[in-house]
Amino acid sequence: MNIVQIAEEGLKGKDWTLEEQAKYIYHISCEYFTYDTRYYFANKDCKEKIIARKINLEKLEDNRVVCTSHAREVCIPLLNLIGIEGTVIDVKTHGKVRFYINQEPYIMDAAGVLDFMRVKLKRNTRGFYPENRRMEYDNQNNPQVKAMDQKIGYIQEDYFQIEKEIYCGMTEDVTTKMHRIQEFLRNHPQIVSYNDAMKTISYLEQYLLKNFDYEKMNEIELFQDLQGNWDMEKVFLIEESLKTTYFLLKEVENTYTFQEISEEQANQEMRTHRGWNRNLLFR
Repeated sequence: MNIVQIAEEGLKGKDWTLEEQAKYIYHISCEYFTYDTRYYFANKDCKEKIIARKINLEKLEDNRVVCTSHAREVCIPLLNLIGIEGTVIDVKTHGKVRFYINQEPYIMDAAGVLDFMRVKLKRNTRGFYPENRRMEYDNQNNPQVKAMDQKIGYIQEDYFQIEKEIYCGMTEDVTTKMHRIQEFLRNHPQIVSYNDAMKTISYLEQYLLKNFDYEKMNEIELFQDLQGNWDMEKVFLIEESLKTTYFLLKEVENTYTFQEISEEQANQEMRTHRGWNRNLLFR
């Protein structure tokens, strides 16, 4: 995939301000990339390799990034297409991009605010803002930002409203709510990667689950690293109404599956994978 070509074709012939062009570039950097989940579990050497990995935007083969590599290898080269120079800041803690428009500092920080997932769902973004005016831009009701996103074709009228699509009754149990999340993911095939799916599930849980629901559920993150081939998955263990139910989010060939599984399969995943809290699956 040629990300440079996609960006250049989208910018061609457009009567956009420099800020509008930069916002369009930011959307491209989120839509075609996803966070590298391996970084959560990798050892020091592997983490350094993930951060240092070079990315060929004209021949993209692996779209996984972390904050610093996304800033350095994706955002800055794309900003260069519109004549903007950017700098990676806060490298040791959380890398993001600072750049200037009419001498005003701006920030790009997709990884820090879930914008890889938010852009794919056409939500308002939270990681593109003037550095000294963040609160003005971190608001889906800001008419200036909404008008800009309409003009560059990110949205037609309004941002996607999750709460209007996914709804549950007050008496629904947690298992039913997880099935609703399954349906949501099936209806949104633009959520392709394991990490974007994992973040979407967490995001939807905020809308569906009550405080007492969280007391009935545990989430167990598991992984394998066999000769550099990583296998990532997450088990959701739900205990309610004298019954235990399991759901498995699993990385499969650059995408994912999310389904209800048996206790036997959950135990099998526990035996064949590592994880910090896998002991929660011992029964």
